[in-house]
Amino acid sequence: MGKYLFDNKGQAAITNYHEKNKPGKLDKKQQVKALREKMLKNKKNTDKS
Repeated sequence: MGKYLFDNKGQAAITNYHEKNKPGKLDKKQQVKALREKMLKNKKNTDKS
């Protein structure tokens, strides 16, 4: 057995923690840039109508 034992709620919390802290995630600046481009594209499309 492992050193620490968790119930289902504890295991879910640990899984969420590790998913949030994955090292391979996109940088925050890249995400903001992508969202800004998408927003501007949508704004242009709505201005035409």
